Amino acid sequence: MTMSNREVVVLSVGGVRFVTQASTLQQFPESRLARMLNDEDREFKKVNGEFFVDRDGNLFSYIMDFLRTLQVALPTDFSDYQRLQREAEFYELYSLADLLSQEHLLKPRLEILEVRFLLQEMQAFFRIFGSCSSTVEALAEQIAVFTGQQSGQTWNSPFPSQKPLIPLPLERPSHHDMVFQCGTDYSAGDQFVARYVSIKPDNRKLINGTNVLGLLVDTLLKDGFRLISTRTVSSEEKVECYSFERMRRPAGLTVTVNQSPGSSGIAQAKRSQMLKGK
Repeated sequence: MTMSNREVVVLSVGGVRFVTQASTLQQFPESRLARMLNDEDREFKKVNGEFFVDRDGNLFSYIMDFLRTLQVALPTDFSDYQRLQREAEFYELYSLADLLSQEHLLKPRLEILEVRFLLQEMQAFFRIFGSCSSTVEALAEQIAVFTGQQSGQTWNSPFPSQKPLIPLPLERPSHHDMVFQCGTDYSAGDQFVARYVSIKPDNRKLINGTNVLGLLVDTLLKDGFRLISTRTVSSEEKVECYSFERMRRPAGLTVTVNQSPGSSGIAQAKRSQMLKGK
Protein backbone atom coordinates (compact mmCIF):
# COMPACT_ATOMS: atom_id res chain seq x y z
CA MET A 1 0.00 0.00 0.00
CA THR A 2 1.43 3.37 -1.03
CA MET A 3 1.61 5.98 1.74
CA SER A 4 0.24 9.49 1.17
CA ASN A 5 3.01 12.06 0.81
CA ARG A 6 1.39 14.23 3.52
CA GLU A 7 1.24 11.45 6.05
CA VAL A 8 3.39 11.83 9.16
CA VAL A 9 6.10 9.19 9.55
CA VAL A 10 7.94 8.32 12.76
CA LEU A 11 11.31 6.59 12.62
CA SER A 12 13.47 5.23 15.42
CA VAL A 13 17.04 5.11 14.14
CA GLY A 14 19.50 3.66 16.61
CA GLY A 15 17.23 4.79 19.44
CA VAL A 16 16.91 8.37 18.14
CA ARG A 17 13.36 9.37 17.18
CA PHE A 18 12.63 11.34 13.99
CA VAL A 19 9.27 12.73 12.87
CA THR A 20 8.80 13.84 9.27
CA GLN A 21 6.41 13.79 6.33
CA ALA A 22 6.30 10.91 3.91
CA SER A 23 7.10 13.33 1.06
CA THR A 24 10.50 14.05 2.64
CA LEU A 25 11.46 10.37 2.59
CA GLN A 26 10.10 10.07 -0.96
CA GLN A 27 12.46 12.71 -2.40
CA PHE A 28 14.45 9.88 -3.99
CA PRO A 29 11.90 7.23 -5.06
CA GLU A 30 14.48 4.50 -5.61
CA SER A 31 16.04 4.87 -2.16
CA ARG A 32 15.39 2.33 0.57
CA LEU A 33 13.59 4.94 2.68
CA ALA A 34 11.06 5.53 -0.10
CA ARG A 35 10.63 1.80 -0.66
CA MET A 36 10.18 1.33 3.08
CA LEU A 37 7.02 3.47 2.97
CA ASN A 38 5.60 1.25 0.24
CA ASP A 39 6.36 -1.92 2.21
CA GLU A 40 8.91 -2.89 -0.44
CA ASP A 41 11.87 -3.23 1.95
CA ARG A 42 11.27 -5.79 4.69
CA GLU A 43 14.48 -5.00 6.59
CA PHE A 44 12.77 -1.97 8.14
CA LYS A 45 10.38 -3.18 10.83
CA LYS A 46 7.33 -1.20 11.91
CA VAL A 47 6.75 -1.48 15.66
CA ASN A 48 3.88 0.34 17.38
CA GLY A 49 3.48 2.68 14.42
CA GLU A 50 7.19 3.54 14.20
CA PHE A 51 9.72 2.31 11.67
CA PHE A 52 12.69 0.77 13.48
CA VAL A 53 16.09 1.16 11.79
CA ASP A 54 19.17 -0.37 13.40
CA ARG A 55 21.64 2.27 12.21
CA ASP A 56 23.50 5.32 13.60
CA GLY A 57 20.89 7.84 14.75
CA ASN A 58 23.30 10.76 15.08
CA LEU A 59 24.47 10.44 11.47
CA PHE A 60 20.89 9.97 10.30
CA SER A 61 20.15 13.54 11.44
CA TYR A 62 22.46 14.79 8.64
CA ILE A 63 20.67 12.51 6.16
CA MET A 64 17.31 13.97 7.23
CA ASP A 65 18.70 17.48 6.82
CA PHE A 66 19.81 16.55 3.30
CA LEU A 67 16.38 15.15 2.41
CA ARG A 68 14.69 18.32 3.67
CA THR A 69 17.00 20.84 2.00
CA LEU A 70 18.73 18.91 -0.81
CA GLN A 71 21.96 20.46 0.45
CA VAL A 72 25.01 19.08 2.21
CA ALA A 73 26.01 21.53 4.95
CA LEU A 74 28.05 20.00 7.76
CA PRO A 75 29.43 21.55 10.98
CA THR A 76 32.98 22.94 10.87
CA ASP A 77 34.17 20.26 13.33
CA PHE A 78 32.58 17.36 11.41
CA SER A 79 35.03 14.56 10.52
CA ASP A 80 32.99 11.35 9.94
CA TYR A 81 32.76 11.76 6.16
CA GLN A 82 33.42 8.09 5.36
CA ARG A 83 30.94 6.83 7.97
CA LEU A 84 28.25 9.21 6.72
CA GLN A 85 28.98 8.12 3.14
CA ARG A 86 28.48 4.48 4.18
CA GLU A 87 25.15 5.40 5.80
CA ALA A 88 24.06 7.14 2.59
CA GLU A 89 25.00 4.06 0.59
CA PHE A 90 23.06 1.83 3.01
CA TYR A 91 19.90 3.87 2.37
CA GLU A 92 20.79 3.85 -1.36
CA LEU A 93 20.92 7.63 -1.43
CA TYR A 94 23.62 7.58 -4.07
CA SER A 95 23.41 11.29 -4.87
CA LEU A 96 24.31 12.07 -1.27
CA ALA A 97 27.05 9.43 -1.23
CA ASP A 98 28.49 10.94 -4.40
CA LEU A 99 28.58 14.41 -2.86
CA LEU A 100 30.19 13.09 0.32
CA SER A 101 32.96 11.57 -1.78
CA GLN A 102 33.87 15.17 -2.69
CA GLU A 103 35.28 15.58 0.82
CA HIS A 104 37.67 18.36 -0.20
CA LEU A 105 34.67 20.51 -1.19
CA LEU A 106 32.86 19.97 2.10
CA LYS A 107 35.64 20.58 4.59
CA PRO A 108 36.04 24.05 6.11
CA ARG A 109 38.88 26.05 4.60
CA LEU A 110 41.38 28.27 6.35
CA GLU A 111 40.87 31.86 5.23
CA ILE A 112 43.59 34.51 5.60
CA LEU A 113 43.05 38.26 5.62
CA GLU A 114 45.75 40.93 5.94
CA VAL A 115 45.36 44.62 6.78
CA ARG A 116 48.24 47.00 6.06
CA PHE A 117 48.14 50.39 7.73
CA LEU A 118 50.38 53.39 7.02
CA LEU A 119 50.18 56.64 8.98
CA GLN A 120 51.73 59.69 7.29
CA GLU A 121 51.28 63.06 8.96
CA MET A 122 47.54 63.80 8.62
CA GLN A 123 46.71 60.88 6.32
CA ALA A 124 46.18 57.16 6.88
CA PHE A 125 46.40 54.55 4.12
CA PHE A 126 44.81 51.09 4.21
CA ARG A 127 45.29 48.03 2.02
CA ILE A 128 43.26 44.88 2.69
CA PHE A 129 44.16 41.57 1.06
CA GLY A 130 42.10 38.39 1.45
CA SER A 131 42.59 34.82 0.28
CA CYS A 132 38.84 34.56 -0.42
CA SER A 133 37.55 37.03 -3.00
CA SER A 134 33.92 36.79 -1.81
CA THR A 135 34.94 37.93 1.69
CA VAL A 136 36.83 40.91 0.25
CA GLU A 137 33.79 41.72 -1.90
CA ALA A 138 31.48 41.60 1.13
CA LEU A 139 33.85 43.81 3.13
CA ALA A 140 34.06 46.30 0.25
CA GLU A 141 30.27 46.63 0.41
CA GLN A 142 30.55 47.55 4.10
CA ILE A 143 33.25 50.20 3.67
CA ALA A 144 32.42 53.63 2.25
CA VAL A 145 34.73 56.61 1.68
CA PHE A 146 33.54 60.22 1.54
CA THR A 147 35.31 63.47 0.71
CA GLY A 148 34.51 67.06 1.52
CA GLN A 149 36.12 70.50 1.83
CA GLN A 150 36.43 71.96 5.31
CA SER A 151 37.71 75.25 6.64
CA GLY A 152 40.37 75.53 9.31
CA GLN A 153 39.93 72.02 10.71
CA THR A 154 42.31 69.19 11.46
CA TRP A 155 41.66 65.48 11.06
CA ASN A 156 40.75 65.21 14.73
CA SER A 157 37.80 67.53 14.25
CA PRO A 158 34.33 66.06 14.58
CA PHE A 159 32.39 65.21 11.43
CA PRO A 160 30.84 68.46 10.12
CA SER A 161 27.27 67.34 9.48
CA GLN A 162 26.24 70.72 8.04
CA LYS A 163 28.28 70.24 4.86
CA PRO A 164 27.49 67.52 2.32
CA LEU A 165 30.11 64.87 1.62
CA ILE A 166 30.71 63.23 -1.73
CA PRO A 167 31.08 59.40 -1.82
CA LEU A 168 34.23 58.03 -3.45
CA PRO A 169 34.68 54.57 -4.98
CA LEU A 170 37.08 52.14 -3.32
CA GLU A 171 40.18 51.24 -5.26
CA ARG A 172 40.10 47.54 -6.22
CA PRO A 173 43.47 46.50 -7.74
CA SER A 174 42.14 42.91 -7.92
CA HIS A 175 39.30 40.70 -6.66
CA HIS A 176 41.41 39.87 -3.62
CA ASP A 177 42.29 43.34 -2.31
CA MET A 178 41.13 46.92 -1.81
CA VAL A 179 42.81 50.26 -1.07
CA PHE A 180 41.43 53.36 0.65
CA GLN A 181 42.57 56.27 2.80
CA CYS A 182 41.30 58.82 5.27
CA GLY A 183 42.48 62.11 6.74
CA THR A 184 43.45 65.40 5.11
CA ASP A 185 44.60 65.13 1.52
CA TYR A 186 46.00 68.65 1.18
CA SER A 187 45.34 72.22 2.23
CA ALA A 188 45.06 75.52 0.37
CA GLY A 189 45.08 78.41 2.75
CA ASP A 190 42.60 77.50 5.44
CA GLN A 191 40.78 75.00 3.19
CA PHE A 192 41.20 71.27 3.88
CA VAL A 193 40.10 68.49 1.56
CA ALA A 194 39.44 65.55 3.83
CA ARG A 195 38.41 61.91 3.46
CA TYR A 196 36.14 60.11 5.89
CA VAL A 197 35.56 56.36 6.21
CA SER A 198 32.41 54.57 7.34
CA ILE A 199 32.15 50.83 8.04
CA LYS A 200 28.69 49.28 8.27
CA PRO A 201 26.78 48.65 10.44
CA ASP A 202 28.45 51.57 12.27
CA ASN A 203 27.04 54.84 10.93
CA ARG A 204 29.90 57.11 11.98
CA LYS A 205 32.09 58.80 9.39
CA LEU A 206 35.62 58.77 10.77
CA ILE A 207 38.58 60.85 9.63
CA ASN A 208 41.15 59.70 12.18
CA GLY A 209 43.17 56.75 10.83
CA THR A 210 43.67 55.13 14.23
CA ASN A 211 39.93 55.21 14.87
CA VAL A 212 39.21 53.68 11.46
CA LEU A 213 41.77 50.94 12.14
CA GLY A 214 40.16 50.16 15.50
CA LEU A 215 36.69 49.95 13.94
CA LEU A 216 37.99 47.76 11.10
CA VAL A 217 39.67 45.32 13.51
CA ASP A 218 36.53 45.19 15.66
CA THR A 219 34.40 44.47 12.57
CA LEU A 220 36.65 41.59 11.50
CA LEU A 221 36.67 40.06 14.99
CA LYS A 222 32.87 40.16 15.12
CA ASP A 223 32.81 38.44 11.72
CA GLY A 224 34.65 35.42 13.12
CA PHE A 225 38.25 36.33 12.29
CA ARG A 226 41.05 35.87 14.81
CA LEU A 227 44.03 38.23 15.00
CA ILE A 228 47.10 35.99 14.73
CA SER A 229 49.98 38.45 14.31
CA THR A 230 51.01 42.08 14.07
CA ARG A 231 54.29 43.23 12.57
CA THR A 232 56.01 46.19 10.97
CA VAL A 233 56.55 45.53 7.27
CA SER A 234 58.65 48.60 6.51
CA SER A 235 60.55 50.24 9.33
CA GLU A 236 61.27 53.30 7.20
CA GLU A 237 57.65 54.00 6.29
CA LYS A 238 56.25 52.38 9.46
CA VAL A 239 53.78 50.16 7.60
CA GLU A 240 51.94 48.03 10.15
CA CYS A 241 50.55 44.66 9.10
CA TYR A 242 47.71 42.88 10.91
CA SER A 243 47.07 39.24 9.94
CA PHE A 244 43.75 37.49 10.61
CA GLU A 245 42.45 33.98 9.99
CA ARG A 246 39.21 32.04 10.33
CA MET A 247 37.78 28.68 9.29
CA ARG A 248 35.35 29.33 6.47
CA ARG A 249 32.41 26.97 6.17
CA PRO A 250 31.44 25.96 2.65
CA ALA A 251 27.98 27.19 1.73
CA GLY A 252 27.09 23.64 0.76
CA LEU A 253 26.61 21.40 -2.24
CA THR A 254 23.20 21.12 -3.83
CA VAL A 255 21.29 18.40 -5.62
CA THR A 256 18.41 18.74 -8.05
CA VAL A 257 15.81 16.04 -8.38
CA ASN A 258 14.94 14.96 -11.90
CA GLN A 259 11.15 15.02 -12.00
CA SER A 260 10.70 15.27 -15.77
CA PRO A 261 7.98 13.11 -17.37
CA GLY A 262 9.10 9.57 -17.97
CA SER A 263 12.16 9.90 -15.75
CA SER A 264 13.12 7.13 -13.38
CA GLY A 265 12.92 9.51 -10.44
CA ILE A 266 16.60 9.18 -9.61
CA ALA A 267 18.10 12.45 -8.44
CA GLN A 268 20.95 13.86 -10.44
CA ALA A 269 23.77 15.38 -8.39
CA LYS A 270 24.77 18.86 -9.38
CA ARG A 271 28.32 19.31 -8.21
CA SER A 272 28.04 23.06 -8.13
CA GLN A 273 29.74 24.44 -5.08
CA MET A 274 27.94 27.51 -3.82
CA LEU A 275 31.10 29.47 -3.12
CA LYS A 276 32.10 32.56 -5.05
CA GLY A 277 35.60 32.81 -3.71
CA LYS A 278 38.42 30.48 -4.64
